[in-house]
Amino acid sequence: MLAPLPFLLLLVWGKLKPQILFLIGFLTTITIETTQINIPGRVSDLRDVVMNSAGVGVSVLYIKYKAT
Repeated sequence: MLAPLPFLLLLVWGKLKPQILFLIGFLTTITIETTQINIPGRVSDLRDVVMNSAGVGVSVLYIKYKAT
């Protein structure tokens, strides 16, 4: 779900370190899942955090190695 986020961050802010891109993606998914705890009918799950972070990680790796 968050795999496009690093690409959008690069479009908005320009060149960012891969670690910063991953950290922003990870914190975004933590924020989303934490918010879902308080919404009736929504379920927060650790697997969502892992899968969203993996998607961001794959995108960051693509950006890092494709750009060089």
